[in-house]
Amino acid sequence: MAIQSFVNYSTSADTNSPIGSYNIVPTALGALLTNYTVIISNGTLVVSAGAAQCHSRLINPRVYGTTNPPFTGSIIGIQNNDAISVSYSTPAVVASSVGSYPIVPTPSGSALGNYVVTTNNGTLTVDEGVAGGAGG
Repeated sequence: MAIQSFVNYSTSADTNSPIGSYNIVPTALGALLTNYTVIISNGTLVVSAGAAQCHSRLINPRVYGTTNPPFTGSIIGIQNNDAISVSYSTPAVVASSVGSYPIVPTPSGSALGNYVVTTNNGTLTVDEGVAGGAGG
């Protein structure tokens, strides 16, 4: 005679749960369980921070004395449509010397604490302007 007993496991965590620890609760089921002493112990499910990456992107350099172009980039690794956005900044201003300047991505959003975010700076290149003058 085969004895059929089952154990079901449940947790309050789901795919939208924030990082943290959640109990895994076993429930023993079976017609003959009354014949046994059953010891049930909870387990633990740990939801860890996900990985995300922010990248800056610039297609064209700018000329000395002009304003910075719009910066763009991407963020990858976001789960569950979490509301995370990225803004981009640089220390370069209109009067900045010819050279290279970092474009720094800065992520923000209410779900940011659920991720370990790696940022990858882009580079803004300020090129020489064309000097105008009267010909002689």
